[in-house]
Amino acid sequence: LADVFQSSNNLSRFCIVHVLNKCASCLQEVRSAREFLRRTTIVLSSFDGVARGLTLRLLGACATLCAEWPEVQHQVRQGLASSDRLEVLSAIFALEKLCRVSARLSQVKLRGPIIF
Repeated sequence: LADVFQSSNNLSRFCIVHVLNKCASCLQEVRSAREFLRRTTIVLSSFDGVARGLTLRLLGACATLCAEWPEVQHQVRQGLASSDRLEVLSAIFALEKLCRVSARLSQVKLRGPIIF
């Protein structure tokens, strides 16, 4: 699934994110969560804002797996600082999902306003 997300188009990525949002309770059965997220977060280096936004939404969908991982938190913060509106909205979505799972992250203060 991670390889499909990484190498396919945005419609396929959208479908994967949609399915992961619907079956979030099943994510605990993912055996190699780090490898799954390593393969999918490669898309964050894309020049395509929609692809980056979908990847941030995927991180939100996988919050139960990765909420405490510093690299995931960093990637979401970078999304908040983006000039792409869709990416910022996706980062807000991911941050909300991560904060629901991580007590430590929900106490972190963000610097600066988010401007659309």
